[in-house]
Amino acid sequence: MFPGAGAASADELALAPRRCGSVMLVIYHGSHTKSVWRRTFSSQSAIHFSSLSAHRRTRLHFVPLPPRPSPPDHTMRVALAGTNGSGSRWANVFWVRNAGGNTPSDTELNSLAAFIYGRYISHFGPQMNVNVTVQGCQIIYYGPAGLQIGGGHVENTLCSQVGQALPASAAICISWRVAQRYRGGHPRTYLPGMSTASMQDVTKWVATYADAVRVSADQFHLDINTHTAGTFGPFHLGTVSFVLRNEWRSPPVFRDFTPASALVDTRIDTQRRRLGPDV
Repeated sequence: MFPGAGAASADELALAPRRCGSVMLVIYHGSHTKSVWRRTFSSQSAIHFSSLSAHRRTRLHFVPLPPRPSPPDHTMRVALAGTNGSGSRWANVFWVRNAGGNTPSDTELNSLAAFIYGRYISHFGPQMNVNVTVQGCQIIYYGPAGLQIGGGHVENTLCSQVGQALPASAAICISWRVAQRYRGGHPRTYLPGMSTASMQDVTKWVATYADAVRVSADQFHLDINTHTAGTFGPFHLGTVSFVLRNEWRSPPVFRDFTPASALVDTRIDTQRRRLGPDV
């Protein structure tokens, strides 16, 4: 319906790649700068680190091979998507946990999609430029024994922030807190479609605008968590952890977002892929 990391020595790393996969190499030069690149390798290939000097500390991160395991039972992947102007598509994906464990009907799932769509428009619509259209909400419900149920809500709503639109790659980032502490892969949402009036300068958003987005995020979270739908629910907005120590979790783990704790800083973020393919 819609578009859509441990430390090791250089000697250890030279022996590490014994499988197919993708690797991201992060080399720290001193305490502040680093080099990052990604490459793929086969079981017969080798990665050479002879050029690394002894004082450099290297971390190697493996991306597990597909297929990705299924999310925990009674969780939902919720995608809101739309357009920004005439040529850019965007999507924001959330995860929701059904704490009650009762599998919903098609009607209940469609009703939840309409509710989440309405809350998204209400809280985030005023923070995005009038060029942005939110076209609907799609839900995939993951039940026991591989059960999957699809639901959705289709509607076209223009957002309401006035002013000259920034490039489609510009974004403001919401960081969601969870109770667990870990490195890397923290849940974030990148809202599309900002206006020049929200800029303090070429690197920062106006502080009051960033704070308004933070308040909107906390209110959106609260609305999802307090929504009632008969025996369907209660609901918890959160994220699914699929990977642990560079391997797929078995099973994956759902982590609830901490209420009233969204973080939005003033740095202007980017989502280059929203510009579309190179021309």
